[in-house]
Amino acid sequence: MTSNLPDAPERGNFTVHVRKEIEAPVEVVWKILLDFPSYHEWNPFVRDMTIVSAVTRQKEQDLLDFG
Repeated sequence: MTSNLPDAPERGNFTVHVRKEIEAPVEVVWKILLDFPSYHEWNPFVRDMTIVSAVTRQKEQDLLDFG
């Protein structure tokens, strides 16, 4: 699959914080947030996501570099 997105940066730890009020029932929001395979459909900054452990919900994301 060809993409016009830049190459992913070297792996590292970082934190992103955003606060947004969503006008929807909490159940609907959580259902969407927990649907990891569909993140790319609503979040253009997620290129790929791999769930490492379903128990801890630890996940790896391939995100665009904002720097």
